[in-house]
Amino acid sequence: MRPKNKRILVQVGTLVVVLFAVISIINGIFIYRTSSKNYIDILENNTESILQQIAADMNEYASISWLLSYWRTNHSAMELPGDKAKRTEEIMRLILDRGIESPRMLTSEQAASLSEREQRLFAEYCYLELMPKYNELKTNFKLETLYCFSMDTMDNILPLFQDLNEGKLTGYGNFCALGEVWPFNAPLHPAILELYTKRESRTYFEQVTSTFDGVEYLFGYLPIIVDGEISCVFCGTYAMTTVLNTIAKDLHDIEWINIVIMIVSAVLLLLLIYYSVLKNLTFIQKTVREYRETKDSRAVTEKLKTIRARNEVGVLADDFSEMAIELERYTGEMIRLSAEKERISTELALATRIQADMLPNIFPAFPERKEFDIYASMNPAKEVGGDFYDFFLIDDTHLGMVIADVSGKGVPAALFMMVSRILVQDYAMTLKAPAEVLQAVNNNICANNREDMFVTVWLGVLDITTGIITAANAGHEFPAVMLGDGKFELLKDKHGFVIGGMEGVKYKQYEIKLTPGSKLFVYTDGVPEATNSQKELFGTDRMLNALNIEPTATPKEILKHVRKAVDDFVMDAEQFDDLTMLCLEYNG
Repeated sequence: MRPKNKRILVQVGTLVVVLFAVISIINGIFIYRTSSKNYIDILENNTESILQQIAADMNEYASISWLLSYWRTNHSAMELPGDKAKRTEEIMRLILDRGIESPRMLTSEQAASLSEREQRLFAEYCYLELMPKYNELKTNFKLETLYCFSMDTMDNILPLFQDLNEGKLTGYGNFCALGEVWPFNAPLHPAILELYTKRESRTYFEQVTSTFDGVEYLFGYLPIIVDGEISCVFCGTYAMTTVLNTIAKDLHDIEWINIVIMIVSAVLLLLLIYYSVLKNLTFIQKTVREYRETKDSRAVTEKLKTIRARNEVGVLADDFSEMAIELERYTGEMIRLSAEKERISTELALATRIQADMLPNIFPAFPERKEFDIYASMNPAKEVGGDFYDFFLIDDTHLGMVIADVSGKGVPAALFMMVSRILVQDYAMTLKAPAEVLQAVNNNICANNREDMFVTVWLGVLDITTGIITAANAGHEFPAVMLGDGKFELLKDKHGFVIGGMEGVKYKQYEIKLTPGSKLFVYTDGVPEATNSQKELFGTDRMLNALNIEPTATPKEILKHVRKAVDDFVMDAEQFDDLTMLCLEYNG
């Protein structure tokens, strides 16, 4: 097994261990809560049974009402403990003298007729006869305390009998002796308040944290109702600390069993994962690595067929087999496409050079003519573009200037551009009037324009002797003109319809009078519509600012200023339009 696969097994193992640990914790919490509730239910049932048994035992005394009253009012006169044997002998003789079978049969009326000393002996005897039984119940059922109290009013609680410990009386929590008044705290003991209010002969339960020792106790109360009044209340308590310790011990044993089961389950699960998944994944990984070195898809397919797993791993092996076959076919296709792309790139590069060579690109263009200076540039957005410029001498005294923008980009636009340029130049050489030239070119293109392409054209003819430009505009951008020592401003000439849009269109021409030092700047929409990363357009205002940076600059320098301004504006944003400009300076 390779180290990477070992790490996968460790990762899965860690995940399984963490998962089982979480399950164990959740299971422990659930068991703890369930056990706590069940255990408390058991304690409440035990407490209720004990209290019911105590009540039944006390009700066997015919004089119980008298006894409870005597214990409540004469607790300070009772001598407890004492010589029980001597006391018993006296009581039994007294009972026999009265003709009564046993002390339990003595009625309240008979008890009241006894002398003061006899009453005290009888009350002490009954008290000491009951207490060992209750103390035994308390010990057997592991009660914290077991006692009876009287509650004549809601203000105080008076213990009537309490625990015996080694023959000595002990108080509730060893803080309240027999006959000592216990102030009642109603908010602390809502169950006592409820039983006192409802006066129903049933068991009440509550869990209370003691203000004396800070321990939480489970209290069970059973009121004894006589003639609609509470004669006394029996109470048994459990310390919750003892209860929780018992639950924790049981939970500890259960958790150890769970841990052993989970460890065994985790080991079996990891073995299952390894033999059903990781082993096959290792084989797939090795086979794919071999394919990477050999590129033999047939060998890979044969090896992966040996995986018989009817699960996602088997599907993965089949997918790898198909991928290897497809990859081999794709590689062959990519080699073919790469060669084809190389051929197209070579042809496009050649087309770019041819297109550039078709346009005037040697400057100065007319070094022997001092009357004017002209410069132009074109930067296509793709390998070849649809913009073009042109300038040519129609005769010794007339200079033709053209700038145009073909709809679309790439090779189709470049082909349409070539046709348009040739037509414009041919007609300009014969007709001379710009409006007539554009009309003739438009009719010629519309006659065979199956692709519905069009081109915007600005055509101007400069009379070199007078400085007058006769121009016509077929849907192109406004030219910018600087007259004399002024600044460049847009000349908002009249636009005609685009070339190729509709046959029979007539165009209007106009004149621009240039004086020595005047300049003309024409351009395609790639300049004002250059866009930066915030989708803002360069616009004609920024273009005019760039033109007027240095009004005395040469046409070549002016084009450089505009190009730099555009580049600084768009920065790294991708451009989708050709950038073509032409500038003429008239010297007279």
